[in-house]
Amino acid sequence: MSENKNKQKDSNSALIATVIVAVAAAAAIVVLIIVMNSGNSRTLPNGSQVEKYSPTQEQIDECLNSAHDLVASNYTVIKLYITEGLPHLDEPYGNKPEDGIYTVDSDKYKTPDDIQDLLKSIYTEQAANDIWERGVYKTRYMKDDLAVSSDTVGAKQVLGISEDFSPNENYSVNWSSTPLEVILTAADKCKIVIYVNGASPNDSDVSGGNILTADMVKENGAWRLTELIS
Repeated sequence: MSENKNKQKDSNSALIATVIVAVAAAAAIVVLIIVMNSGNSRTLPNGSQVEKYSPTQEQIDECLNSAHDLVASNYTVIKLYITEGLPHLDEPYGNKPEDGIYTVDSDKYKTPDDIQDLLKSIYTEQAANDIWERGVYKTRYMKDDLAVSSDTVGAKQVLGISEDFSPNENYSVNWSSTPLEVILTAADKCKIVIYVNGASPNDSDVSGGNILTADMVKENGAWRLTELIS
C-alpha cells in the first residue's frame, strides 16, 4: 500500500519540472517551468483559463526545448525590428536613397530570404508574413552598385532597410532574466507565460507589465510562435 502511495507521490511531483538553461541570444539565464495539466484547469496570471490536458513526457520534452529555442530567437527579432536594426551602407555623396531603402551592411543577413527564412523558423507562416510586411526590411534591386527599379533586366536582389527605421529608444522590457512557464493545452498547442523585468513565478504579486503571454502551435510538424513577443 505504501509503495503505491510513494508512486503516486512521485507522479504528482513530476507534474512540475524545472530546467535552467542559457539563452545566448538574450545573454541571459532562463528558467523554464513546465506545468503539466493533469486533470485540472488553470488560471494564468493574465486571467485567462487553460483547460485540462494530460501530455506525455515526450510531448513535454519537445515543448520545453522548442519554447526555449523560439523565445531566444524571438529576442533576436526584437533586436532586428525594434531595438537595434541592421547597419546599412551610405548612399553616394551621403544622399538619401531615392527609393527610400538603404542597402543592409551585414555578413549574416545579405538577402531578403535571409530575414524571411529566420522569421519562418520562429513564427507561423501568417505571423512571419505579418512581421515582414511591417516594412522594416525590404527587397532592394541593384545593378552596377546602383539602385534600380524591380523590372530592370539583370538587377540583383539585396536586403534593404527602410530609411524611416530608427531604433526604439523607449523600449524598456528587460530580458536579462526570463522565467518561462510553458503549459501544454493540446498535442499541438501550448501557452507560454514569460516573466520579464526581473519578475518570477514565485513572486506573490506580479504586475501586468512584468508578464508577457504567447501561444505556440505546431505547424507542418514544427512548433512555432503565433506572433512577435515584445
